[in-house]
Amino acid sequence: MDIRTKAFLSVWSALMGALLGGGLAWGLWSSPAEENEPVPVVPSPCNLVDRALLQEIVPDAQILSERPPDEAGSEGWISSGCTFSSGGRRYLSVDVHRYGHMEIRRRRSHETITVTAVKAAEESFRSKVEHPEIACRPQPISGVGEQAAACAGTRRDEPSYLVVARARQTVVVVRADSPVPGRERRLHRLTATALERA
Repeated sequence: MDIRTKAFLSVWSALMGALLGGGLAWGLWSSPAEENEPVPVVPSPCNLVDRALLQEIVPDAQILSERPPDEAGSEGWISSGCTFSSGGRRYLSVDVHRYGHMEIRRRRSHETITVTAVKAAEESFRSKVEHPEIACRPQPISGVGEQAAACAGTRRDEPSYLVVARARQTVVVVRADSPVPGRERRLHRLTATALERA
């Protein structure tokens, strides 16, 4: 199962649990893609980050890999990603997820439940905070979007720092592996800038 599929299933489970109390999700199915509103395309995170801040966090950073923006699909969300590296020692990844309006029906009663783009993004944010990419417990931070949390921890036994933030229907996840110590505030600002530009 690839990362995109795992991410979608995580968000889907969170949405179903929040809307229907968890167990009832098995009796549902999502309406066809044409019934959902188009999701605005997300720009490449490689072009969203503040380069001055990036150089302070990961000096001499170069683009290591880029995941092009998806096209709007039946899942009701699209995403893109970018990873920067500095000499193979320090890394910074930025992922942008944007959600759209979805219609979900009960199989038996055919009752339609509306999930707004903002609600979907809120559930995605909650899921990413409850199940972080690194070994840490994200805590709320201020000044970054409408919701944001961050934490310092480890990934593959190396120091890492994670920021998850949301504004409206967009969620941005920034992870710095082996960053220059003491750059947490700059990471918050970099995340805020990427979220605003997205």
